[in-house]
Amino acid sequence: MDKIDIYDVSIKWKAVFSTKNVSLESKTNFGAIAAEPKEGGTDFLVEFSTETPDQRVAKGTAFRLFDGLKTILELMIGKPCLVELSALEMVNAKDIAGHSSYKLITGEDYYKEMLSKSVKLSRDSTEKMRKAYEYLYPQALGFVSVGNYDLQYSLLTMLHWYRKAIEETSRYAQLIALWISFNAAYSFVWRRDHKEPRRAGEMTMMKHLIVASNLLMSKESGEIIERHRYLWKVLPDPGEEEDLIRQFGKDWREYCNNPYGFDFWEHQKAKRWAEALSEIVAFIYGVRNGLFHGRWLPEDSELISESVFTLHDVVKPVLERLVESGICEEVGRITHFYSKASVAVIKLSAPLNKDDKVIIRGGRTNTEQNVDSMEIEHKQILTAQTGQLVGMKVNERVREKDIVYRLKH
Repeated sequence: MDKIDIYDVSIKWKAVFSTKNVSLESKTNFGAIAAEPKEGGTDFLVEFSTETPDQRVAKGTAFRLFDGLKTILELMIGKPCLVELSALEMVNAKDIAGHSSYKLITGEDYYKEMLSKSVKLSRDSTEKMRKAYEYLYPQALGFVSVGNYDLQYSLLTMLHWYRKAIEETSRYAQLIALWISFNAAYSFVWRRDHKEPRRAGEMTMMKHLIVASNLLMSKESGEIIERHRYLWKVLPDPGEEEDLIRQFGKDWREYCNNPYGFDFWEHQKAKRWAEALSEIVAFIYGVRNGLFHGRWLPEDSELISESVFTLHDVVKPVLERLVESGICEEVGRITHFYSKASVAVIKLSAPLNKDDKVIIRGGRTNTEQNVDSMEIEHKQILTAQTGQLVGMKVNERVREKDIVYRLKH
């Protein structure tokens, strides 16, 4: 996984963007950007600072700063502006000598490596893929669509925008597409889990999915938080909310570029991983609002990338499990687990057969296996019926109230 050095001194940069199809009559300053006409085009000099000598971060920051001016330029000329980054130079490289730094993990190279790796799907995964295709695209196979239409329609929306995010090349476009997919997910889960769904705010529905729906395990939430430590440094500091309240009163959020994520440190310290992750995702929602509504445009290009990677790590398992909920049926719940024998007691809500493929999910459980051994009162059985308590040999630790699903036939 990629790591960058963060220094306690500002690192200054100069970047030059050269346009090929637009010229200005004279030199002009646009704040931190200086335009200088040349033969056949214009050079735009951008001066800025970062906390790291990492060239990739500097390049992203330069493009982010120039992007606004390029947008106005294209409006003026009525066509795309042909531009390239012709120079990028660190101005004060010597100044960082003797200064302290620390390593910060970022996800850019990690995800590039994942993209290039070939993936081989197992027979079980291929069977799941076939079932999912039959469930979501029955017309393509000549089937009649039956089942939960709300789930099917929501999944098609989620998957459309997830695929769009994966295929986009702009991190900004990826973030917006991922959030649309995530929005479809938490809206559906809220409707699913409330028999009389009332109107609820974005934060309420989003936090319900992460904290209360069992679609993400607490351990998974902790791993996502640890994997994306870059975001820790941009989250609000402990005590910052109190300072804002003292300064601006009860309407302090109106004066904040991003009024979300203020409870992260409290949950992180208490190791409440799902709640802590929901604060990070809420902060990303604030970043998304800045991009989507234009109220706040974050200048940290690495923040956009890390927001994309973090949200992707939340959305992907949620979508996988919602797809599973369409191709699987609940057959029971765990009432007890005997750790020494590795046997789970299941109260069945549907028939279960030996050799069925089952998935066991819970707040801290996520395991799949075949039903290899099943018994009632210490007698081996091949089939169990609704309402019966059965003992099943399990491959991993499970917990009371975990839900047992079976792949639909």
